[in-house]
Amino acid sequence: MKKLMTLALLMACSTAMMAQKTKPTKPTKPATQVAAAVADTLDIKKLAAAASAGKADAQNLLGVCYYTGRKVKKDYTAALKWWSLAAKQNHSEAVANMALCYQYGNGIKQDSLMSVKLYKQSVKMGNVALVKNREKAFIKKPNVYDACLLADIYSYGVGSIKKDAAKSIAYYVKASDAGSLDATLGAARMYESAEKYPEAMKRWIMASPKSDFASYKCGEYLCKGLGTAVDKTKAAALLKKAANANIPNAQLLLGDLYYKGDGVDRNVAEAVKLYKAVALNGNPAAMWNLGVIYCNGTEVKADYNVGLTWIALAARKGMMNNVQDKLDATSDNGQNGWHGTPLYHYMNGINMLNGNNKDVDAALKCFTALEKRGNKHVAVAIAACYNDAAWKKANGKKKIKYLEEAAAEGDAAGLYGLALCCEKGTDVAVDKERALKLFKQSADCGYVPALCHLGNLYNEGKAVNRNLTTAIDYYQRAMCGGYLTREAAVVLADAYEKGLGGLQRNADMAKKVKAMVWTSDPVTYLCTSVIYR
Repeated sequence: MKKLMTLALLMACSTAMMAQKTKPTKPTKPATQVAAAVADTLDIKKLAAAASAGKADAQNLLGVCYYTGRKVKKDYTAALKWWSLAAKQNHSEAVANMALCYQYGNGIKQDSLMSVKLYKQSVKMGNVALVKNREKAFIKKPNVYDACLLADIYSYGVGSIKKDAAKSIAYYVKASDAGSLDATLGAARMYESAEKYPEAMKRWIMASPKSDFASYKCGEYLCKGLGTAVDKTKAAALLKKAANANIPNAQLLLGDLYYKGDGVDRNVAEAVKLYKAVALNGNPAAMWNLGVIYCNGTEVKADYNVGLTWIALAARKGMMNNVQDKLDATSDNGQNGWHGTPLYHYMNGINMLNGNNKDVDAALKCFTALEKRGNKHVAVAIAACYNDAAWKKANGKKKIKYLEEAAAEGDAAGLYGLALCCEKGTDVAVDKERALKLFKQSADCGYVPALCHLGNLYNEGKAVNRNLTTAIDYYQRAMCGGYLTREAAVVLADAYEKGLGGLQRNADMAKKVKAMVWTSDPVTYLCTSVIYR
Protein backbone atom coordinates (compact mmCIF):
# COMPACT_ATOMS: atom_id res chain seq x y z
CA MET A 1 0.00 0.00 0.00
CA LYS A 2 2.95 2.35 0.73
CA LYS A 3 4.00 1.88 -2.87
CA LEU A 4 0.61 3.16 -3.99
CA MET A 5 0.83 6.19 -1.74
CA THR A 6 4.29 7.19 -2.94
CA LEU A 7 3.69 6.35 -6.59
CA ALA A 8 3.00 9.92 -7.65
CA LEU A 9 6.05 11.18 -5.79
CA LEU A 10 8.42 8.68 -7.42
CA MET A 11 6.94 9.42 -10.86
CA ALA A 12 7.78 13.08 -10.36
CA CYS A 13 11.43 12.14 -9.99
CA SER A 14 11.51 9.90 -13.05
CA THR A 15 11.76 12.68 -15.62
CA ALA A 16 15.07 13.95 -14.23
CA MET A 17 16.42 10.44 -14.00
CA MET A 18 15.47 9.60 -17.60
CA ALA A 19 17.13 12.79 -18.83
CA GLN A 20 20.61 11.43 -18.10
CA LYS A 21 22.45 10.75 -21.38
CA THR A 22 25.16 8.54 -20.04
CA LYS A 23 24.68 5.15 -18.59
CA PRO A 24 24.56 5.58 -14.79
CA THR A 25 27.18 3.82 -12.70
CA LYS A 26 26.11 1.20 -10.24
CA PRO A 27 24.89 3.00 -7.13
CA THR A 28 26.80 2.51 -3.92
CA LYS A 29 23.55 2.73 -1.90
CA PRO A 30 20.45 0.50 -2.07
CA ALA A 31 17.90 1.61 -4.68
CA THR A 32 15.35 2.54 -2.02
CA GLN A 33 17.84 4.88 -0.36
CA VAL A 34 18.70 6.47 -3.72
CA ALA A 35 15.00 7.13 -4.39
CA ALA A 36 14.63 8.64 -0.94
CA ALA A 37 17.68 10.84 -1.47
CA VAL A 38 16.35 12.12 -4.79
CA ALA A 39 12.96 12.73 -3.20
CA ASP A 40 14.66 14.73 -0.43
CA THR A 41 15.87 17.22 -3.04
CA LEU A 42 12.26 18.26 -3.58
CA ASP A 43 11.76 21.98 -2.91
CA ILE A 44 8.55 21.98 -0.87
CA LYS A 45 8.16 25.76 -1.09
CA LYS A 46 8.25 25.74 -4.88
CA LEU A 47 5.89 22.77 -4.90
CA ALA A 48 3.44 24.57 -2.61
CA ALA A 49 3.63 27.69 -4.80
CA ALA A 50 2.88 25.65 -7.92
CA ALA A 51 0.01 23.91 -6.16
CA SER A 52 -1.41 27.24 -5.02
CA ALA A 53 -1.13 28.48 -8.60
CA GLY A 54 -3.45 25.67 -9.64
CA LYS A 55 -1.01 23.14 -11.12
CA ALA A 56 -2.81 19.77 -10.83
CA ASP A 57 0.38 17.66 -10.75
CA ALA A 58 1.79 19.87 -8.01
CA GLN A 59 -1.43 19.68 -6.02
CA ASN A 60 -1.42 15.90 -6.27
CA LEU A 61 2.26 15.67 -5.25
CA LEU A 62 1.79 18.10 -2.37
CA GLY A 63 -1.07 15.90 -1.18
CA VAL A 64 1.31 12.92 -1.22
CA CYS A 65 3.79 14.90 0.89
CA TYR A 66 1.16 15.73 3.50
CA TYR A 67 -0.14 12.16 3.51
CA THR A 68 3.31 10.60 4.00
CA GLY A 69 4.81 13.37 6.15
CA ARG A 70 7.66 14.01 3.71
CA LYS A 71 9.10 17.54 3.91
CA VAL A 72 6.01 18.62 5.89
CA LYS A 73 4.21 17.51 9.03
CA LYS A 74 1.87 14.60 8.25
CA ASP A 75 -1.67 15.97 7.81
CA TYR A 76 -4.33 13.77 6.22
CA THR A 77 -6.86 16.60 6.07
CA ALA A 78 -4.43 18.79 4.15
CA ALA A 79 -3.59 15.88 1.85
CA LEU A 80 -7.24 15.36 1.06
CA LYS A 81 -7.69 19.08 0.42
CA TRP A 82 -4.93 19.19 -2.22
CA TRP A 83 -6.05 15.92 -3.82
CA SER A 84 -9.61 17.18 -4.10
CA LEU A 85 -8.35 20.32 -5.86
CA ALA A 86 -6.38 18.22 -8.32
CA ALA A 87 -9.33 15.87 -8.78
CA LYS A 88 -11.48 18.80 -9.85
CA GLN A 89 -9.03 19.17 -12.73
CA ASN A 90 -9.56 15.51 -13.68
CA HIS A 91 -6.28 14.30 -12.23
CA SER A 92 -6.82 10.53 -12.15
CA GLU A 93 -4.11 9.77 -9.58
CA ALA A 94 -5.49 12.41 -7.22
CA VAL A 95 -8.92 10.79 -7.44
CA ALA A 96 -7.35 7.43 -6.52
CA ASN A 97 -5.50 9.07 -3.63
CA MET A 98 -8.79 10.51 -2.35
CA ALA A 99 -10.21 7.00 -2.49
CA LEU A 100 -7.34 5.89 -0.25
CA CYS A 101 -8.45 8.41 2.39
CA TYR A 102 -12.03 7.14 2.30
CA GLN A 103 -10.85 3.53 2.38
CA TYR A 104 -8.92 3.94 5.62
CA GLY A 105 -10.74 6.90 7.14
CA ASN A 106 -7.70 9.16 6.98
CA GLY A 107 -8.68 12.83 7.05
CA ILE A 108 -12.34 11.97 6.59
CA LYS A 109 -14.93 9.50 7.85
CA GLN A 110 -14.29 6.00 6.52
CA ASP A 111 -16.63 5.14 3.67
CA SER A 112 -15.92 1.97 1.70
CA LEU A 113 -18.64 2.65 -0.86
CA MET A 114 -17.24 6.08 -1.63
CA SER A 115 -13.72 4.71 -1.86
CA VAL A 116 -14.81 2.09 -4.41
CA LYS A 117 -16.67 4.76 -6.38
CA LEU A 118 -13.57 6.96 -6.50
CA TYR A 119 -11.22 4.11 -7.42
CA LYS A 120 -13.50 3.18 -10.30
CA GLN A 121 -13.72 6.82 -11.34
CA SER A 122 -9.93 7.00 -11.43
CA VAL A 123 -9.74 3.89 -13.61
CA LYS A 124 -12.41 5.31 -15.90
CA MET A 125 -10.27 8.43 -16.26
CA GLY A 126 -7.40 6.29 -17.51
CA ASN A 127 -5.57 5.14 -14.40
CA VAL A 128 -5.16 1.54 -15.57
CA ALA A 129 -2.02 1.20 -13.43
CA LEU A 130 -4.23 1.26 -10.36
CA VAL A 131 -5.82 -2.06 -11.38
CA LYS A 132 -2.50 -3.67 -12.23
CA ASN A 133 -0.93 -2.53 -8.95
CA ARG A 134 -3.89 -3.79 -6.96
CA GLU A 135 -3.69 -7.16 -8.66
CA LYS A 136 0.04 -7.46 -7.93
CA ALA A 137 -0.49 -6.43 -4.32
CA PHE A 138 -3.32 -8.92 -3.98
CA ILE A 139 -1.09 -11.79 -5.14
CA LYS A 140 1.47 -10.91 -2.46
CA LYS A 141 -1.08 -10.24 0.27
CA PRO A 142 -4.70 -11.27 -0.45
CA ASN A 143 -7.34 -9.13 1.24
CA VAL A 144 -11.11 -8.84 1.04
CA TYR A 145 -11.21 -5.16 0.05
CA ASP A 146 -9.03 -5.54 -3.05
CA ALA A 147 -10.80 -8.74 -4.02
CA CYS A 148 -14.18 -7.00 -3.91
CA LEU A 149 -12.85 -3.93 -5.73
CA LEU A 150 -11.28 -5.94 -8.53
CA ALA A 151 -14.31 -8.22 -8.78
CA ASP A 152 -16.55 -5.18 -9.13
CA ILE A 153 -14.35 -3.63 -11.82
CA TYR A 154 -14.22 -6.84 -13.86
CA SER A 155 -17.90 -7.52 -13.29
CA TYR A 156 -19.04 -4.46 -15.22
CA GLY A 157 -15.92 -3.27 -17.01
CA VAL A 158 -14.57 0.19 -16.21
CA GLY A 159 -12.91 2.53 -18.69
CA SER A 160 -10.46 0.57 -20.82
CA ILE A 161 -10.67 -2.40 -18.44
CA LYS A 162 -12.92 -4.86 -20.24
CA LYS A 163 -15.60 -6.90 -18.55
CA ASP A 164 -14.22 -10.29 -17.55
CA ALA A 165 -16.73 -12.60 -15.87
CA ALA A 166 -14.16 -15.29 -15.09
CA LYS A 167 -11.87 -12.85 -13.26
CA SER A 168 -14.81 -11.25 -11.50
CA ILE A 169 -16.07 -14.59 -10.21
CA ALA A 170 -12.58 -15.64 -9.12
CA TYR A 171 -12.10 -12.50 -7.02
CA TYR A 172 -15.64 -12.64 -5.60
CA VAL A 173 -15.15 -16.28 -4.58
CA LYS A 174 -11.88 -15.50 -2.78
CA ALA A 175 -13.51 -12.68 -0.83
CA SER A 176 -16.61 -14.78 -0.24
CA ASP A 177 -14.57 -17.63 1.20
CA ALA A 178 -12.91 -15.07 3.46
CA GLY A 179 -16.32 -14.18 4.88
CA SER A 180 -17.44 -11.15 2.86
CA LEU A 181 -21.23 -11.02 2.52
CA ASP A 182 -21.06 -8.52 -0.35
CA ALA A 183 -18.65 -10.80 -2.22
CA THR A 184 -20.86 -13.83 -1.61
CA LEU A 185 -23.81 -11.98 -3.11
CA GLY A 186 -21.60 -10.81 -5.98
CA ALA A 187 -20.40 -14.34 -6.70
CA ALA A 188 -23.98 -15.64 -6.65
CA ARG A 189 -25.08 -12.92 -9.05
CA MET A 190 -22.21 -13.62 -11.44
CA TYR A 191 -22.82 -17.38 -11.37
CA GLU A 192 -26.50 -16.75 -12.05
CA SER A 193 -25.66 -14.52 -15.03
CA ALA A 194 -23.50 -17.35 -16.37
CA GLU A 195 -26.41 -19.77 -15.77
CA LYS A 196 -24.25 -21.79 -13.38
CA TYR A 197 -27.17 -22.33 -11.03
CA PRO A 198 -25.71 -24.97 -8.67
CA GLU A 199 -22.73 -22.70 -7.94
CA ALA A 200 -25.06 -19.71 -7.58
CA MET A 201 -27.33 -21.62 -5.20
CA LYS A 202 -24.35 -22.50 -3.01
CA ARG A 203 -23.52 -18.81 -2.61
CA TRP A 204 -27.15 -17.76 -2.08
CA ILE A 205 -27.38 -20.32 0.73
CA MET A 206 -24.15 -19.00 2.27
CA ALA A 207 -25.55 -15.46 2.27
CA SER A 208 -29.15 -16.24 3.30
CA PRO A 209 -28.64 -16.10 7.11
CA LYS A 210 -27.58 -12.46 6.82
CA SER A 211 -29.30 -11.39 3.61
CA ASP A 212 -33.07 -11.27 3.05
CA PHE A 213 -32.47 -10.92 -0.67
CA ALA A 214 -30.42 -14.12 -0.66
CA SER A 215 -33.29 -15.82 1.15
CA TYR A 216 -35.58 -14.72 -1.65
CA LYS A 217 -33.20 -16.10 -4.28
CA CYS A 218 -32.97 -19.43 -2.44
CA GLY A 219 -36.76 -19.57 -2.35
CA GLU A 220 -36.95 -18.75 -6.05
CA TYR A 221 -34.45 -21.48 -6.95
CA LEU A 222 -36.32 -24.02 -4.82
CA CYS A 223 -39.60 -23.08 -6.53
CA LYS A 224 -38.18 -23.34 -10.03
CA GLY A 225 -35.67 -26.15 -9.49
CA LEU A 226 -32.70 -24.00 -10.45
CA GLY A 227 -29.49 -25.65 -9.31
CA THR A 228 -31.42 -27.74 -6.81
CA ALA A 229 -34.45 -30.02 -6.52
CA VAL A 230 -37.87 -28.38 -6.32
CA ASP A 231 -39.03 -28.05 -2.70
CA LYS A 232 -41.82 -25.53 -2.29
CA THR A 233 -42.23 -26.14 1.43
CA LYS A 234 -38.62 -25.06 2.05
CA ALA A 235 -39.10 -22.31 -0.52
CA ALA A 236 -42.11 -20.91 1.36
CA ALA A 237 -40.15 -20.70 4.62
CA LEU A 238 -37.35 -18.75 2.95
CA LEU A 239 -39.74 -16.54 1.00
CA LYS A 240 -41.60 -15.61 4.19
CA LYS A 241 -38.38 -14.23 5.64
CA ALA A 242 -37.75 -12.17 2.51
CA ALA A 243 -41.40 -11.11 2.21
CA ASN A 244 -41.36 -9.82 5.79
CA ALA A 245 -38.42 -7.67 4.72
CA ASN A 246 -40.65 -6.20 1.98
CA ILE A 247 -38.77 -7.67 -0.97
CA PRO A 248 -41.37 -7.36 -3.78
CA ASN A 249 -40.36 -10.42 -5.81
CA ALA A 250 -40.48 -12.57 -2.68
CA GLN A 251 -43.94 -11.24 -1.83
CA LEU A 252 -45.16 -11.99 -5.35
CA LEU A 253 -43.76 -15.51 -5.40
CA LEU A 254 -45.05 -16.28 -1.90
CA GLY A 255 -48.44 -14.89 -2.92
CA ASP A 256 -48.51 -17.41 -5.77
CA LEU A 257 -47.77 -20.25 -3.35
CA TYR A 258 -50.58 -19.16 -1.02
CA TYR A 259 -53.02 -18.71 -3.89
CA LYS A 260 -52.32 -22.20 -5.26
CA GLY A 261 -51.79 -23.90 -1.90
CA ASP A 262 -48.37 -24.99 -3.12
CA GLY A 263 -45.99 -25.84 -0.29
CA VAL A 264 -48.30 -24.08 2.18
CA ASP A 265 -51.96 -24.30 3.18
CA ARG A 266 -54.07 -22.42 0.64
CA ASN A 267 -54.82 -18.93 1.90
CA VAL A 268 -56.23 -16.55 -0.70
CA ALA A 269 -56.63 -13.72 1.81
CA GLU A 270 -52.89 -13.88 2.52
CA ALA A 271 -52.19 -14.02 -1.22
CA VAL A 272 -54.30 -10.89 -1.76
CA LYS A 273 -52.43 -9.11 1.04
CA LEU A 274 -49.08 -9.96 -0.53
CA TYR A 275 -50.20 -9.08 -4.06
CA LYS A 276 -51.42 -5.68 -2.87
CA ALA A 277 -48.07 -4.94 -1.23
CA VAL A 278 -46.33 -5.67 -4.54
CA ALA A 279 -48.95 -3.90 -6.64
CA LEU A 280 -48.39 -0.68 -4.70
CA ASN A 281 -44.78 -0.81 -5.89
CA GLY A 282 -46.08 -0.74 -9.46
CA ASN A 283 -45.79 -4.45 -10.28
CA PRO A 284 -48.24 -5.25 -13.14
CA ALA A 285 -48.23 -9.01 -12.48
CA ALA A 286 -49.50 -8.43 -8.94
CA MET A 287 -52.13 -6.00 -10.23
CA TRP A 288 -53.25 -8.58 -12.77
CA ASN A 289 -53.49 -11.34 -10.16
CA LEU A 290 -55.61 -9.13 -7.89
CA GLY A 291 -57.91 -8.26 -10.78
CA VAL A 292 -58.47 -11.90 -11.69
CA ILE A 293 -59.15 -12.87 -8.07
CA TYR A 294 -61.80 -10.17 -7.58
CA CYS A 295 -63.42 -10.80 -10.96
CA ASN A 296 -63.61 -14.55 -10.36
CA GLY A 297 -65.01 -14.09 -6.87
CA THR A 298 -64.57 -17.75 -5.97
CA GLU A 299 -62.33 -17.13 -2.95
CA VAL A 300 -63.16 -13.50 -2.08
CA LYS A 301 -66.33 -11.50 -2.54
CA ALA A 302 -66.68 -10.95 -6.28
CA ASP A 303 -66.50 -7.33 -7.37
CA TYR A 304 -66.21 -6.54 -11.06
CA ASN A 305 -65.43 -2.87 -10.42
CA VAL A 306 -62.55 -3.60 -8.06
CA GLY A 307 -61.29 -6.46 -10.21
CA LEU A 308 -61.40 -4.55 -13.47
CA THR A 309 -59.78 -1.55 -11.80
CA TRP A 310 -56.74 -3.65 -10.90
CA ILE A 311 -56.68 -5.14 -14.40
CA ALA A 312 -56.86 -1.61 -15.84
CA LEU A 313 -53.87 -0.61 -13.72
CA ALA A 314 -51.98 -3.64 -15.04
CA ALA A 315 -53.02 -2.77 -18.60
CA ARG A 316 -51.62 0.72 -18.21
CA LYS A 317 -48.35 -0.91 -17.13
CA GLY A 318 -48.11 -2.82 -20.40
CA MET A 319 -50.55 -5.74 -20.04
CA MET A 320 -53.31 -4.56 -22.40
CA ASN A 321 -52.46 -7.38 -24.83
CA ASN A 322 -53.05 -9.86 -22.00
CA VAL A 323 -56.54 -8.42 -21.57
CA GLN A 324 -57.26 -8.77 -25.27
CA ASP A 325 -55.97 -12.34 -25.28
CA LYS A 326 -58.26 -13.22 -22.39
CA LEU A 327 -61.26 -11.68 -24.13
CA ASP A 328 -60.51 -13.59 -27.34
CA ALA A 329 -60.00 -16.96 -25.64
CA THR A 330 -62.85 -19.17 -24.42
CA SER A 331 -63.05 -20.73 -20.99
CA ASP A 332 -63.03 -24.33 -22.30
CA ASN A 333 -60.21 -26.60 -23.49
CA GLY A 334 -57.96 -25.31 -20.74
CA GLN A 335 -57.76 -21.81 -22.24
CA ASN A 336 -59.30 -20.21 -19.16
CA GLY A 337 -60.40 -17.26 -21.30
CA TRP A 338 -63.21 -14.77 -20.77
CA HIS A 339 -64.99 -14.92 -24.12
CA GLY A 340 -68.70 -15.56 -23.63
CA THR A 341 -68.51 -15.36 -19.83
CA PRO A 342 -70.57 -12.92 -17.69
CA LEU A 343 -67.42 -10.83 -17.24
CA TYR A 344 -67.03 -10.55 -21.02
CA HIS A 345 -70.64 -9.39 -21.44
CA TYR A 346 -70.32 -6.95 -18.54
CA MET A 347 -67.23 -5.36 -20.08
CA ASN A 348 -68.94 -5.20 -23.47
CA GLY A 349 -71.91 -3.50 -21.81
CA ILE A 350 -69.63 -0.85 -20.26
CA ASN A 351 -68.11 -0.31 -23.71
CA MET A 352 -71.54 0.19 -25.26
CA LEU A 353 -72.50 2.56 -22.45
CA ASN A 354 -69.39 4.74 -22.53
CA GLY A 355 -67.48 3.93 -25.73
CA ASN A 356 -67.17 5.79 -29.01
CA ASN A 357 -70.08 3.84 -30.53
CA LYS A 358 -72.38 4.57 -27.63
CA ASP A 359 -75.63 2.60 -27.51
CA VAL A 360 -77.39 2.83 -24.15
CA ASP A 361 -80.28 0.60 -25.30
CA ALA A 362 -77.86 -2.18 -26.22
CA ALA A 363 -75.94 -1.68 -22.96
CA LEU A 364 -79.13 -1.93 -20.88
CA LYS A 365 -80.15 -5.07 -22.77
CA CYS A 366 -76.75 -6.61 -22.00
CA PHE A 367 -76.90 -5.72 -18.31
CA THR A 368 -80.52 -6.85 -17.96
CA ALA A 369 -79.67 -10.25 -19.44
CA LEU A 370 -76.96 -10.63 -16.83
CA GLU A 371 -79.36 -9.53 -14.11
CA LYS A 372 -81.87 -12.21 -15.10
CA ARG A 373 -79.11 -14.80 -14.76
CA GLY A 374 -78.65 -13.75 -11.13
CA ASN A 375 -75.60 -11.57 -11.65
CA LYS A 376 -75.56 -8.95 -8.87
CA HIS A 377 -72.68 -6.94 -10.28
CA VAL A 378 -74.81 -5.11 -12.82
CA ALA A 379 -77.14 -3.03 -10.62
CA VAL A 380 -74.83 -0.02 -10.63
CA ALA A 381 -74.29 -0.35 -14.39
CA ILE A 382 -78.10 -0.38 -14.96
CA ALA A 383 -78.37 2.68 -12.72
CA ALA A 384 -75.73 4.37 -14.90
CA CYS A 385 -77.90 3.71 -17.97
CA TYR A 386 -80.93 5.38 -16.39
CA ASN A 387 -78.71 8.27 -15.24
CA ASP A 388 -77.73 9.16 -18.83
CA ALA A 389 -79.58 12.45 -19.41
CA ALA A 390 -79.07 12.21 -23.20
CA TRP A 391 -80.89 8.86 -23.33
CA LYS A 392 -84.57 9.00 -24.13
CA LYS A 393 -85.39 6.49 -21.39
CA ALA A 394 -83.45 8.25 -18.63
CA ASN A 395 -85.26 7.79 -15.34
CA GLY A 396 -84.07 9.17 -12.02
CA LYS A 397 -86.37 7.02 -9.90
CA LYS A 398 -85.19 3.82 -11.57
CA LYS A 399 -81.60 4.94 -11.13
CA ILE A 400 -82.13 5.39 -7.38
CA LYS A 401 -83.93 2.05 -7.19
CA TYR A 402 -80.97 0.18 -8.63
CA LEU A 403 -78.46 2.11 -6.52
CA GLU A 404 -80.47 1.23 -3.41
CA GLU A 405 -80.42 -2.44 -4.44
CA ALA A 406 -76.68 -2.35 -4.97
CA ALA A 407 -76.11 -0.55 -1.66
CA ALA A 408 -78.25 -3.11 0.16
CA GLU A 409 -75.95 -5.83 -1.20
CA GLY A 410 -72.93 -3.95 0.15
CA ASP A 411 -71.70 -3.06 -3.36
CA ALA A 412 -69.03 -0.40 -2.87
CA ALA A 413 -69.79 1.42 -6.14
CA GLY A 414 -73.52 1.34 -5.34
CA LEU A 415 -72.93 2.80 -1.88
CA TYR A 416 -70.78 5.53 -3.38
CA GLY A 417 -73.22 6.36 -6.18
CA LEU A 418 -76.14 6.58 -3.74
CA ALA A 419 -74.04 8.74 -1.39
CA LEU A 420 -73.37 11.24 -4.21
CA CYS A 421 -77.12 11.46 -4.92
CA CYS A 422 -77.92 12.07 -1.23
CA GLU A 423 -75.14 14.65 -0.95
CA LYS A 424 -76.26 16.66 -3.98
CA GLY A 425 -79.98 15.97 -3.83
CA THR A 426 -79.98 14.32 -7.26
CA ASP A 427 -83.29 12.46 -7.80
CA VAL A 428 -83.57 12.12 -4.02
CA ALA A 429 -83.88 14.49 -1.06
CA VAL A 430 -80.66 16.05 0.20
CA ASP A 431 -79.43 14.08 3.20
CA LYS A 432 -75.88 15.04 4.17
CA GLU A 433 -75.87 12.77 7.21
CA ARG A 434 -76.88 9.70 5.21
CA ALA A 435 -74.46 10.65 2.44
CA LEU A 436 -71.55 10.74 4.89
CA LYS A 437 -72.58 7.36 6.31
CA LEU A 438 -72.78 5.83 2.83
CA PHE A 439 -69.42 7.30 1.82
CA LYS A 440 -67.82 5.72 4.89
CA GLN A 441 -69.47 2.35 4.19
CA SER A 442 -68.10 2.43 0.65
CA ALA A 443 -64.69 3.52 1.93
CA ASP A 444 -64.69 0.61 4.37
CA CYS A 445 -64.90 -1.64 1.30
CA GLY A 446 -61.71 0.01 0.01
CA TYR A 447 -63.46 1.84 -2.84
CA VAL A 448 -60.98 4.44 -4.08
CA PRO A 449 -63.47 7.15 -5.24
CA ALA A 450 -65.17 7.06 -1.82
CA LEU A 451 -61.86 7.23 0.06
CA CYS A 452 -60.68 10.16 -2.05
CA HIS A 453 -64.03 11.93 -1.70
CA LEU A 454 -63.94 11.61 2.10
CA GLY A 455 -60.38 12.86 2.10
CA ASN A 456 -61.50 15.91 0.13
CA LEU A 457 -64.37 16.56 2.56
CA TYR A 458 -62.07 16.50 5.59
CA ASN A 459 -59.44 18.59 3.80
CA GLU A 460 -61.99 21.26 2.90
CA GLY A 461 -64.15 20.99 6.04
CA LYS A 462 -67.35 20.22 4.12
CA ALA A 463 -70.07 18.33 6.05
CA VAL A 464 -67.36 17.53 8.63
CA ASN A 465 -64.91 19.50 10.77
CA ARG A 466 -61.74 20.22 8.82
CA ASN A 467 -58.99 17.76 9.74
CA LEU A 468 -56.00 17.38 7.44
CA THR A 469 -54.66 14.39 9.37
CA THR A 470 -57.92 12.49 8.82
CA ALA A 471 -57.94 13.56 5.17
CA ILE A 472 -54.43 12.19 4.71
CA ASP A 473 -55.46 8.92 6.36
CA TYR A 474 -58.23 8.49 3.76
CA TYR A 475 -55.89 9.39 0.91
CA GLN A 476 -53.32 6.86 2.08
CA ARG A 477 -56.01 4.19 2.31
CA ALA A 478 -57.04 5.10 -1.23
CA MET A 479 -53.49 4.46 -2.39
CA CYS A 480 -53.96 0.84 -1.30
CA GLY A 481 -56.52 0.61 -4.10
CA GLY A 482 -53.80 1.37 -6.62
CA TYR A 483 -54.61 4.92 -7.73
CA LEU A 484 -55.77 8.39 -6.66
CA THR A 485 -58.00 11.08 -8.09
CA ARG A 486 -56.18 14.22 -9.18
CA GLU A 487 -57.52 16.36 -6.32
CA ALA A 488 -56.53 13.77 -3.72
CA ALA A 489 -53.06 13.37 -5.21
CA VAL A 490 -52.43 17.14 -5.21
CA VAL A 491 -53.25 17.46 -1.52
CA LEU A 492 -51.36 14.33 -0.44
CA ALA A 493 -48.27 15.12 -2.51
CA ASP A 494 -48.21 18.63 -1.05
CA ALA A 495 -48.46 17.18 2.46
CA TYR A 496 -45.44 14.95 1.80
CA GLU A 497 -43.44 17.79 0.26
CA LYS A 498 -44.11 20.18 3.16
CA GLY A 499 -44.47 17.72 6.04
CA LEU A 500 -48.11 18.52 6.78
CA GLY A 501 -50.78 16.59 8.65
CA GLY A 502 -48.36 14.62 10.77
CA LEU A 503 -46.31 13.40 7.79
CA GLN A 504 -42.54 13.60 7.55
CA ARG A 505 -41.18 15.42 4.52
CA ASN A 506 -40.59 12.84 1.83
CA ALA A 507 -39.91 13.97 -1.73
CA ASP A 508 -39.82 10.39 -3.03
CA MET A 509 -43.28 9.65 -1.64
CA ALA A 510 -44.61 12.91 -3.10
CA LYS A 511 -43.31 11.80 -6.49
CA LYS A 512 -44.90 8.36 -6.07
CA VAL A 513 -48.24 9.95 -5.14
CA LYS A 514 -48.24 12.12 -8.25
CA ALA A 515 -47.57 9.07 -10.42
CA MET A 516 -50.72 7.38 -9.07
CA VAL A 517 -53.14 9.93 -10.53
CA TRP A 518 -55.91 8.56 -12.73
CA THR A 519 -58.01 11.23 -14.38
CA SER A 520 -60.71 8.93 -15.76
CA ASP A 521 -62.62 5.89 -14.52
CA PRO A 522 -60.21 2.93 -14.82
CA VAL A 523 -62.98 0.45 -15.64
CA THR A 524 -64.30 2.62 -18.47
CA TYR A 525 -60.77 3.10 -19.79
CA LEU A 526 -60.22 -0.65 -19.84
CA CYS A 527 -63.55 -1.66 -21.34
CA THR A 528 -63.40 0.92 -24.13
CA SER A 529 -59.78 0.09 -25.06
CA VAL A 530 -60.26 -3.49 -26.25
CA ILE A 531 -62.11 -5.20 -29.10
CA TYR A 532 -65.18 -7.41 -28.60
CA ARG A 533 -65.58 -10.09 -31.28
